[in-house]
Amino acid sequence: MKKKAINKIEEKKAEDKNKKKTKITTVKKIDKKNKEMKTNVKKENKEASSIKDAEKHKKLEVEKPDKLKNNEIENLIIKLAKQDIVPEKIGLILRDSYGIPDVKDMIGRSVSQVLKQKDMLKLPSDIMHLIKKLGSLEKHFKENKQDMTAKRSIQITKSKIRKLTKYYISKGVLKKDFRYTEIKI
Repeated sequence: MKKKAINKIEEKKAEDKNKKKTKITTVKKIDKKNKEMKTNVKKENKEASSIKDAEKHKKLEVEKPDKLKNNEIENLIIKLAKQDIVPEKIGLILRDSYGIPDVKDMIGRSVSQVLKQKDMLKLPSDIMHLIKKLGSLEKHFKENKQDMTAKRSIQITKSKIRKLTKYYISKGVLKKDFRYTEIKI
């Protein structure tokens, strides 16, 4: 009897082990699948990031388009600025339409530096955009006097303009008597 009881206990243990093994196996299979997926992702990431940091940040030499020379690029910038296009958009137009990837690498100066040299850049672009935003906010607030969010936005935008004008006056970019209320954009 003792042997039969021991045999039954051993059989139950064996069954429990088998059940545990199957559970573990299925878990391991799922883990293996996940690990395989993870290793695949890791391999893809390793392939993508195989470029060394030094090579990644190394400045590439820019080939000039054969058609355009420095003077022609400057003339394009001036022509686009006369159409009241902001410097950021001029860079995008030159990139997309004329195949100039980076103006600064091509001619050694940025679009705003070229415009500043030709006295075509009246204001820094950040102040100009804030003044435009302020104009549209004030127009909206005149039509909707109950909009307190717009009123708060006007106050915040005016504050940003004051801070930027103070900064640009201290750096000598703007004249000391500059007031943003004088400018209408």
